[in-house]
Amino acid sequence: MTHPILIIIISFILGLLSFILLYALLRRSYRKRRYRLLDVERERFAHLVAGLASGSGDIDTLRKAEDSLEWIAIEELLFKAFDDPGANRETVLNIFEDLGYVRHYIKNLRSGSRWEQAGAAEKLGRMGCRRVAPYLVKGLNSVHADVCNTAVHSLGALLDIKAIPHIMERLVKAIENSEEVSIRIMKSSLIGFGRPAVAHLLPELANPSWQVRAAAVDILGEMDGPEAVRALTGSLNDTERDVRAKAAKGLGKLRDASSSLPLIEHMDDPHWVVRRHVTRASGQIRDPAAVEHVVKRLNDINWQVRKAAAEALGRFGGSAFLSLLDVYLNGLDKYSKEQASDEIARAGLLGALAGAVLTKDMTKPDDIATIFNRARTCCKAYRNISQEVFFEMLLLLSKAGREKFGGALTHLAAGELDATEIEEVIDAVERLVESGDILQDIEKYGYRELI
Repeated sequence: MTHPILIIIISFILGLLSFILLYALLRRSYRKRRYRLLDVERERFAHLVAGLASGSGDIDTLRKAEDSLEWIAIEELLFKAFDDPGANRETVLNIFEDLGYVRHYIKNLRSGSRWEQAGAAEKLGRMGCRRVAPYLVKGLNSVHADVCNTAVHSLGALLDIKAIPHIMERLVKAIENSEEVSIRIMKSSLIGFGRPAVAHLLPELANPSWQVRAAAVDILGEMDGPEAVRALTGSLNDTERDVRAKAAKGLGKLRDASSSLPLIEHMDDPHWVVRRHVTRASGQIRDPAAVEHVVKRLNDINWQVRKAAAEALGRFGGSAFLSLLDVYLNGLDKYSKEQASDEIARAGLLGALAGAVLTKDMTKPDDIATIFNRARTCCKAYRNISQEVFFEMLLLLSKAGREKFGGALTHLAAGELDATEIEEVIDAVERLVESGDILQDIEKYGYRELI
């Protein structure tokens, strides 16, 4: 009894698999044939569409049944013409209107299936037809996330400022209800509107939900203008650490000098993520008054803050970089010394030193001493060449000419100074020592104390 049943089950499975395979082959054949026919239609209508897009030709020759292969081919050609950098978009849009594409997609957006609605929203946004904005706004409240997402994206592409409050309202609702729609797309659309969106973002900085406040701050950080800077500066005092961190990050992007002092005042924030972004933002704004406060963060308990401080000092340049060197040479905290060393290496100090040495006036003893101190720092930082050899190279610059020394120093900056080159430098210095000149320089400029 069991044997016949087993045969029936196996036969059914084999039949089902055969059916699936046959269906897949037929579908593949149908699609290949359809694409081949579509290529033919595109080729047939290409010159007609190109003529209409340039302002000539008879539009009636392109009136075809909706969703036919001809209709689809003409639509693709119109979008290609629309996206051409030299296209007259207004002309192409009028063709879309006259041929019924705009009307067709409005109908699909209002009453089509889920996939038809999403596709219609995307097409209407690509066409750039502003009169469809009210229909897209209705799409924001679709129960389907993909329809809502494409409607938001298309509204952002149309840049109709009347849509801003609707997108803002949808963003708040999505965050508060933890919906599956894309918060990122909504943020991107609002950012695309620029300053007109600022007035709608500011009230949300007082929203009871910190997630909404954080989203508003995130968007404001991409805006330009004093209103955004003032709003972000105020958000440095928010009760939620993520909001404060995003506010600092935004101020760093905007790089407005007026936010330097508020950032300094929040560099001791109790939460490391805020200190990290405040420190990094200070380095982006590069106000000299912030240097001493950034240096203190090299001793922060959190390594990410220390890393941000080292990178910030590297961005400041000048005296700030010297502060970084001083921490490496004289600091007592091993963690801050490590961060300083990493930033020195990342910033390519040896390359910068090569440029500094080769542009210095070597007739001034104070300049020579400054250069030597920088060289001494390099020796300690990289440990790939002894202080004595580096010292000899510096003296060689003052006695044997810039060209030869410059070449050696350039190799050193790239980590390519080999034993032969070092030996050549030492030999040259030894010949100078025999003449007595180098000894006079050591006594004259006090180099013995520096070694």
